Amino acid sequence: MARVVFINAETRKPEVRDIPDDYKAIQHALGCDMYGIIGRKIGDGRKVYDIYHDDEFLYKQRTCVRTGMCCNYDEQLYENIFVARHTSSGAIKGLTDEEIETIKQNVVQGVLLYKL
Repeated sequence: MARVVFINAETRKPEVRDIPDDYKAIQHALGCDMYGIIGRKIGDGRKVYDIYHDDEFLYKQRTCVRTGMCCNYDEQLYENIFVARHTSSGAIKGLTDEEIETIKQNVVQGVLLYKL
């Protein structure tokens, strides 16, 4: 289990959750069959975080909720997302208390702000 910051598209609030490093559990957490992972900086530091995102929002037949936005590039994420880190072997790595606070401080009105 890895401790992550999850941004729920319905509540638009960041929540700390434990998510197993298993693709089925990730699909279930995000509420989709296809997901993507992007590495982005959050906050003022140089640390890169992994943002797991719903990759199906492009073809859903409903209005989607924006939950992530890049501050220095034209990129937006919609629906449920969560932020984690990874080990050298690529497994999901839980976040520290300091990393969780950094992420929470960069969620503005339900939208995670990040940079390339």
